[in-house]
Amino acid sequence: MPFYALPVIQELRAVKSAREVAFIVRAQRTSEMVLNEVVRKLKLGVSEIQLARFIVARFKHYGVKALAFEPIVAFGKGSADIHHWATKARLKKNQVVMFDFGCTVNNFCSDMTRTFWFGEPTKKFKRVYGAVLTAQKKALKLLISGEKRADKIDISARKFLHKKFGKSKFTHGLG
Repeated sequence: MPFYALPVIQELRAVKSAREVAFIVRAQRTSEMVLNEVVRKLKLGVSEIQLARFIVARFKHYGVKALAFEPIVAFGKGSADIHHWATKARLKKNQVVMFDFGCTVNNFCSDMTRTFWFGEPTKKFKRVYGAVLTAQKKALKLLISGEKRADKIDISARKFLHKKFGKSKFTHGLG
């Protein structure tokens, strides 16, 4: 009978050494530098493709040899698709902007998703954004208290959002 090893391997890889954590931190810090630069490029009329190309160029500038995945840049309704492909869509006033990108350092990846509002945010956006921020803070409290398992941290945020919005399925984890 075949043995399905993935759960065992995932369990073994869940805890990282100090050296592995340092690689992940370096990848994340590089991603944060790129994010700070790309946010300054948010101007009326810029396209998703232009920003995605800018992200790739900035990672190369910082010496990154491999991206974790193709950068995702999405405006408006496209931001609801976590696996959106950048298009020629141009940024308009009062739109959601979503970035999802990361890089690798010695085969360890960063994966960062950030959402912004370009213009004056709607009440609905503020409400949802506030709830997601609260869920993140609850998850961070667990992390600060010493919890190391990502699945437990993720569940705490999901439970809060489920109570707030009644949704039980989310297409993406916290990380």
